Amino acid sequence: MWTRPSNEIDKRSQRLKIKKTERHFDSDQPGAHFTVQTWTCEGIEPRTQLLFLHGALGHGGRHSEMFEWFIRRSEGRIAVHAMDFIGHGLSSGTRAYVKQFRHWVEDALKAYEALALQGPVVVMGHSMGGLVALKTILEHEQRIPAAIGPLVLSNPCVRPMQVVDFPKIETAFNAVANHVPLFRYPRVYKGADLVTDSEAANHFETDPLVPSFITAQMAREIWYASQQVRSLSYFIKRPVLFLVSDLDVVVDREATLLFSRGIDKQWVKVIEYQNVKHELLHETNRHQVWRDIATWLEAL
Repeated sequence: MWTRPSNEIDKRSQRLKIKKTERHFDSDQPGAHFTVQTWTCEGIEPRTQLLFLHGALGHGGRHSEMFEWFIRRSEGRIAVHAMDFIGHGLSSGTRAYVKQFRHWVEDALKAYEALALQGPVVVMGHSMGGLVALKTILEHEQRIPAAIGPLVLSNPCVRPMQVVDFPKIETAFNAVANHVPLFRYPRVYKGADLVTDSEAANHFETDPLVPSFITAQMAREIWYASQQVRSLSYFIKRPVLFLVSDLDVVVDREATLLFSRGIDKQWVKVIEYQNVKHELLHETNRHQVWRDIATWLEAL
């Protein structure tokens, strides 16, 4: 599935010209649309597609450095697509809001179907994007195109840390979401809480497409979606790579490791990283993380 040209990016691949395009799709949430950005190499036909699903409050464009790295490493043999969920990035919708989690899942399925027409697809999900990928695979396996293959999950939101004690405040929390779904909770985490790399932390803080809040409805939908998938890992029957940080304050790493152990060993690989935080794909060791992903995919 994955083309391996060499161990590192050489001078020839550095000269490759990468272009970016956009496609817009009608969302499952009425009145909204979502955007898929695509990075490809001019003049080279890709053999594999990589679909990236971003985390809560993020957007695909934040990861363009990584996308270009993968394209250059493959010498243009892959195309990278980044889906912005409604309420995020270049997609429409109220910021940091979704009416129901299933709208994100249905939108992901629509993106899967469109990309599968172009060839094999690897799905990479970070944090909330990992949760969307898991919920899609676990609840809609019969609708997943045959071209959709391995999953790469970076600190997937199997259990959000801030709501570990959610059941104790569930009644009050639901009252807010029920009556004022657009109520805005200030963003809990600063850039420095998410990543040890100071430049990456600053980019997160100054990115105009990253909201400074999360709505009550979106927070509730993420919590319940994570609760629904937590005990279903046994049903995953495809290759999955878990990337887990030891200093993550956003998602519960122990819950992620427990989830991974529910998958048959023939399908799963877990790589744990030390002294790094939640935004693993932006961390000081990000190039090693990217190499680990590429090496795993190349070996399939």
